[in-house]
Amino acid sequence: MGSYLSFRHQRVKLSDVYSTWQQVSRGVPQGSVLGPTLFNIFMNDLAYVIKQSRIINYADDTTIHYSSNQGSDVETILNLDLNKATSWFSQNGMKANPHKYQAMVLGKIENDLQFKATEESIKTTDQTKLLGVLLDNKLKFNAHISNVCRKVSAQVNALNSLKNILSVKTKESLYRKELLKKINLSSLESRRIQDMLITINNSLSNIAPLAISNLINIRSSKYILRGDSILNLPKVNTTKHGLRSWRYFAAKKWNELSNDIRLNIGTQQIIKSIRAISNFN
Repeated sequence: MGSYLSFRHQRVKLSDVYSTWQQVSRGVPQGSVLGPTLFNIFMNDLAYVIKQSRIINYADDTTIHYSSNQGSDVETILNLDLNKATSWFSQNGMKANPHKYQAMVLGKIENDLQFKATEESIKTTDQTKLLGVLLDNKLKFNAHISNVCRKVSAQVNALNSLKNILSVKTKESLYRKELLKKINLSSLESRRIQDMLITINNSLSNIAPLAISNLINIRSSKYILRGDSILNLPKVNTTKHGLRSWRYFAAKKWNELSNDIRLNIGTQQIIKSIRAISNFN
């Protein structure tokens, strides 16, 4: 382990010019197998320092949150845990940068909450980006959808202006969805449903995560059903979103498979059966 972390060097290349080699005093090689494991070991202690707030870690993105009916409790506890986190960073050879911190308050409060880390005030915002998703303080996706639409619109406009000078091969790559039938490829929707069916098959074979397996149940009845391994269709609260939920939509598509395929299921059988369901074509 010592040799893995020691005596590593890096340098910078600019055009044809290289900098001198400098020894790397911390961190792990990017893309390594041991890297994520060592990082989790390194970050593990932070969860023991922050005891009152809840902590969510994803790679190097750390978020803490706390809920209460009293806004003053939220302010006090989060500020306390922020200072604990800052001390932990210092003790473990890191330096906190409160200028990059962001706070967001969900729900109605009478007075504005003030958050601080090492006496540095933290900006409170109505929306923030977390792991690429733009969240707002009302937990709606309007801002995120608008942001995605702006990016897509700009890309589509750029493609539209280049359409007369692009080669056929390039157009085939860029407009694959429109050329699927001509080049005999499955649509994105078909591939997503294919992944759903494979996941259900894995769940019924007890090789899928328990959280996924708990979403599906084989239908039980005192009557003889027209088939085997038929799943229950869960009740939904809304037809707009409920019918498109994973546990309902995936179960419905599974039940549409022929009985022979459900009994002798496999990845290749699922792929071949995609076109047998009219909704996939």
